[in-house]
Amino acid sequence: MTLHRGMIGTIDGIGPTIERLAAASPGSVALVDHRGALNRVRLAERIVAVAGWLSSKVPPGASVALHLPDTPDFIVAFVAAVWAGCNVQVLNRDWPRATVAEIRSRLRPDLLLDDPACLKAAAESGPTVAPAPPVSIDQPFYTGFTSGSTGLPKGFVRTQRSWIASFRSDNEEFAYSARDVFAVPGSFTHSMPLYGAIRGLYAGARVLCLGTGRPDRMVALMSAEEATVLYAVPTQLQTIVEAARRKKVRMPAVRLVLTGGAKAAPALQRAIAEVFPEAEFCEFYGSSELSYVSLARARENAPATSVGRPFPGVRIHVLGDDESPLPRGRVGRIFVESPFRFLGYALGSSKGELSFATAVPGAICVGDTGWLDENGFLHLAGRTSRMIVSSGRNIHPEAIEEVLERHPGVRSAAGFGIDDAKRGQRLVAVVRLEAGCVPACAELIRHCAVHLPDYNVPRIFHRIEDWPATASGKTDFPAIRGELAAGRLPRLS
Repeated sequence: MTLHRGMIGTIDGIGPTIERLAAASPGSVALVDHRGALNRVRLAERIVAVAGWLSSKVPPGASVALHLPDTPDFIVAFVAAVWAGCNVQVLNRDWPRATVAEIRSRLRPDLLLDDPACLKAAAESGPTVAPAPPVSIDQPFYTGFTSGSTGLPKGFVRTQRSWIASFRSDNEEFAYSARDVFAVPGSFTHSMPLYGAIRGLYAGARVLCLGTGRPDRMVALMSAEEATVLYAVPTQLQTIVEAARRKKVRMPAVRLVLTGGAKAAPALQRAIAEVFPEAEFCEFYGSSELSYVSLARARENAPATSVGRPFPGVRIHVLGDDESPLPRGRVGRIFVESPFRFLGYALGSSKGELSFATAVPGAICVGDTGWLDENGFLHLAGRTSRMIVSSGRNIHPEAIEEVLERHPGVRSAAGFGIDDAKRGQRLVAVVRLEAGCVPACAELIRHCAVHLPDYNVPRIFHRIEDWPATASGKTDFPAIRGELAAGRLPRLS
């Protein structure tokens, strides 16, 4: 069961680490889903077999596109292709056929792996050819894609070194071990669930592949396997805690709930504390390009409006338009120096909102603005692309959304600017209300006025029943704007 070591210096690659852990604890369970379990030695054997099969098809440095269902064999294929020295391009099975065809034509992968039966046969055949020689952990190993509400999804390329560096840093924070049981909801075609699953395996932990199916099944599996770590975006957490509450299930074995992608509303945080009474709740801010940037831990008493302090190994700079450092409390562009940063974009993508600072070599900005407070906590003002300009003032809708979601009757909120002849843009909010709650427009205006300056208070509110989300679980703002523009959202009186 031995392949090349994939070692640079003293850093083991992902595949060799999983093999080493299998040799140390062959009978321990590695992956579990609702269909059954795969122990660590069987997982390693399947990975080695597929890596050998791939080595007979493509040379090291080739690209392999995965277009597979969310089963444990997806993880087998991913790790095997990485171990064979390939750049794994992960395609989303939820994309329209035209999108898949367009991305494939642009990526031009050397091999497309889209047949689960072929993968299963390779995994069960055992290695038949000599594997490739060791590969650098600094070469491209993973190409993922953002959700992409409009146009083609944006591809980003990473190295193993960037992931392994983040493994080392998050271990400083969370002390993961082989005693942990990672619960990972969502599709492996998205970077956060895929990272969570690989992170658990790299720690020697058991990984529960919860998928995207029935929430009650997720809760049952987490409870039966005594999950200790839950790694999910807020929309997934909402689904899980609602199912647990319906079943009157509490999970005291969970020690850590780690979320990112968006701030969790206060009501959701209270529900998490109820369902996972022994868990520490942690939120991180990051991006596909940067991975972890900052971390807010409950025990550190980070301000509720902040996204925490810099993650270990990360340096955050807030710069003005002239790239001069801004004093604490001043809003500017957020530039990040990080060992976790990506290599670049795939598909010949333009840099979009990505920018570099000549004053801070190596630091990049992905379009976010914010400030550092006196205690070093980072606060987000918003994304440059969502900025609203009304009566000459720059308004970040994220601040309005955060305040609205503190109202007990508001479950989710989105702020927009609509064209206005007098102001340039008029501020409008769209809200999803809690069941049985229909606050008056005046009540929401008063609530906002307590926390926001007058020019940041929306005077027009619309309600939406079904909250649009991207495939990765984030709010689909373009879809909400489309509903608003089409006049399909009733206005609160």
